[in-house]
Amino acid sequence: MTALYAVLHFLTDGLCAFAMFGRFMAKDQWYLYLLIYNFCAFALQLPLGTLMDVLRSRDPSKGRVMASCCAIAGLLITFTGAFTHPAVLGTGNALFHVGGGIGTMDEDREKRKKGALLGVFVSPGAVGLYLGTVAGKAIISRYYLWACLGFLLLFVCGSMLLIMKTQKSRTAEMFSAEIVQNKTDIRTVIAAFLLFSVVVIRSYTGLTGSFSWKQGFFMGLMAVLALTSGKTAGGIVSARFGMLKTMVVSLLLAAGCYLLSDKAVPGLLALFLFNMTMPVTLYMLAERFPCLPGFSFGLLTLALFLGFFPVWLEKTWPVSTSKMGAVMSLVSLGLLVLGLFLIKKSMGRTEREGS
Repeated sequence: MTALYAVLHFLTDGLCAFAMFGRFMAKDQWYLYLLIYNFCAFALQLPLGTLMDVLRSRDPSKGRVMASCCAIAGLLITFTGAFTHPAVLGTGNALFHVGGGIGTMDEDREKRKKGALLGVFVSPGAVGLYLGTVAGKAIISRYYLWACLGFLLLFVCGSMLLIMKTQKSRTAEMFSAEIVQNKTDIRTVIAAFLLFSVVVIRSYTGLTGSFSWKQGFFMGLMAVLALTSGKTAGGIVSARFGMLKTMVVSLLLAAGCYLLSDKAVPGLLALFLFNMTMPVTLYMLAERFPCLPGFSFGLLTLALFLGFFPVWLEKTWPVSTSKMGAVMSLVSLGLLVLGLFLIKKSMGRTEREGS
């Protein structure tokens, strides 16, 4: 299921970028459209994800079906948005991410992958955004309809496969007796705020960072592939060696590589290493709230939007990418380590209280 969700994620983000830059960029309200799209695509995932959690809790036996239906609805609304308005486009994107994100978390927990699948699902989106942006800027208007119909055909095929896989898979049991929702305490609230802050930092750093070597299509693609593979590797490495080791090693090395990022190789390594903690951050929150995967996913995508907002306002720090990347890597490391410590303390405390 996760592999299919990942492919559809690539296509969904690809169509969104293609529509934004191939159709809506030419409009007089482009600056406002950019804000509306990002708000709907990222901020709306929190209320939509929370709503999905509530619906799934009322009928746990249909939890996986609900996630698939949400993702499919998102695909269809995204296609509609490509011809109507960025708000519709972004809402469709949000619905797909909520459904696909929850479905991936379900499978990851069921197969005891310890977060390894989370990076696999999330990472293809960046490649889709990059290629969709390039294609959108290059497309001739009279071919826009045919290109979107190609996306629709792929969406329909993907939806049919998703339906078949959902029917074949066993009933989701995300609210079975073995999953206990720990009580929320002050440690959990502080930890969630720290993780939220890390994602804001990651979003802001990624959007404002620029490299002298990142010129042309090929080097731009290499940069995207570096951060994408970093997200994928981060979940796998964390599941194998542990979250703490992954965070410490990847972010310390990222800080060092950022200081040398005026060259292509260390710059690409910095992007790879800096993004390795992305699935780790999501997994930490998802494990703390096993019955609230939609809320966990949506909370961190809201942080992505907040990282975008100052960039949209053109309020950025006059600091070089190398210095900012190094500092943000170290700040992120401190916040993540403290967040992990608080979550472990919180879960240990609530488990003792329940015994």
